Amino acid sequence: MRERSNLLVGLMVGLLLGLVGYIFFINYVANYFSFLIGFVSGLLLLSCAAVLLFTWNRKKILVWLFGPQAAEQPAENNQLFVKGIIGHLVDRLFSGHMHDDSRDQIKRSGMHAFNMFMWGRAIISMLGVLASVFIVLGGLLGTILVVQQNKMLGQQNVLINKQNLYLGQQTDYINKQTNLLDVQTDLLAVQNKNLVAQNSMIGQQTGLFHEQVGQIDTQNDLFFRQIGQVDNQNLLVKEQTSKIEQQTELLESDRRSALIFMMSNIMDKIDDEIKTQTEKDRQVVKYSLSDPVLGRIGALSQSFKPYRYLQNGALIEKPLSPERGQLLLALTNSEIKEADCDKLFTQSTFEFADLKSSRLDSAYLAHINLKSADLSNTELKYANLADASLNHSDLRNSRLNGANLSNAHLDYSSLQEANLDDANLKGAELYYSNLSNASLAADFTEAKLNHAKLDFAILNYAILERAELLNATLKGAKLIKSKLNQADLTKASLEGARLQGAELADANLLRTQCTGADFSGAILLRSDLTGSDLQPGQLHWGRFTGSQPDRR
Repeated sequence: MRERSNLLVGLMVGLLLGLVGYIFFINYVANYFSFLIGFVSGLLLLSCAAVLLFTWNRKKILVWLFGPQAAEQPAENNQLFVKGIIGHLVDRLFSGHMHDDSRDQIKRSGMHAFNMFMWGRAIISMLGVLASVFIVLGGLLGTILVVQQNKMLGQQNVLINKQNLYLGQQTDYINKQTNLLDVQTDLLAVQNKNLVAQNSMIGQQTGLFHEQVGQIDTQNDLFFRQIGQVDNQNLLVKEQTSKIEQQTELLESDRRSALIFMMSNIMDKIDDEIKTQTEKDRQVVKYSLSDPVLGRIGALSQSFKPYRYLQNGALIEKPLSPERGQLLLALTNSEIKEADCDKLFTQSTFEFADLKSSRLDSAYLAHINLKSADLSNTELKYANLADASLNHSDLRNSRLNGANLSNAHLDYSSLQEANLDDANLKGAELYYSNLSNASLAADFTEAKLNHAKLDFAILNYAILERAELLNATLKGAKLIKSKLNQADLTKASLEGARLQGAELADANLLRTQCTGADFSGAILLRSDLTGSDLQPGQLHWGRFTGSQPDRR
């Protein structure tokens, strides 16, 4: 009867707990399934706590389970009573057939069996309560799952209805697509008929095209033959033109050769005047010429026009006047006074003179006009070329050591690999001139070297004070111990140049390219380096004050 009442109590407790859980948590189970797991885990923990509580309060729980009679008799008397009964029964049953130790062991085992029987009853009652709780929880979980399943089935029905609607729309689209495919099929049939007709026409056109290609090939053969004949004709015309040019130049040279007789007569006049002066005074070093002779020399120089002549079987590229070169060499060897030379060079012209590989050492050539002259490989050591006009002249590999070129005009001249060491080029103009690889340990004070090319030139100890070098290129040039005080190097290129110990006080290096340049020990006091790429590491042991280089 007690077991049934305990089961009934467990069922009521389980129903009460399930009802409370359903009321407070049914709306959260679907979204938070983890809470249900926590709830069941909590019930299991409560069950364990109930077992522990039973262990700690065993007497009170026994009184509640077995009635007040369990508390009226002390547990020790019950134990003694049961122990006595078990001992009497064992002694009667095994009095003469068993050893005393064995009978004591049977007595202890009987006591254990009795205790287990008593505790088993309590445990069975507790298990009944726990089973009732778990049965209720199982029913509650089943109910929750059924409710949740119904909700999901409702949502599924809604989705199925939407899907049926979409399927209906898709069926309509498929029907429309089928109609469009039928129309497209009809159009393709028409297009195929047109393609068949077009292919027939293309076949006819291809036949005509092959015939046309055959005719074009025949025409091309004729055209190539014609081109070959035209090329041969052009070669003949070119050869004829070359021969005509040569003939023309030779005729011109023959015409000019008549002027040689005039030069011979003039030179005879010069010799006569020199002999007359020699007879008067044997100590005369320089000779003077009469104004008529000077005038005839000037007129003769004007008559010697430049022309192209044959050299190694071909005409030279640039027209030159060998006669003017010969006339100048004859005059310089005549030891004429400088005053008369000034008059002569004022009245005469030696433009385009052919003077290559000539020797004009120590010659007086001040104020002379040698524009576009060929002076390559010429010896001009210590020559006086002050105020001379040498624009566009060719001075490659010439030697001008110690020459006086002050205020000379050398614009667009070629001075590659020339030697101008110790030369005087004060105030000289060398705009756009080419001095690459030249030896230039000279005096360029106030010289104009704008846009000049001085790549790899040797300018060690050169004087370039107040010189203009705007946009000049000095890549790899050597400027060791050179003097560039107050020089203008705006936008010049000094890439890889060597300026160790150079003086650049008050120099203008505005936007100058100095990449790789060596300014070790250089003096740049008050120099303007705005916009240049000069780095502090390039000024090792140098002296630098003034504006800072642009670091942009």
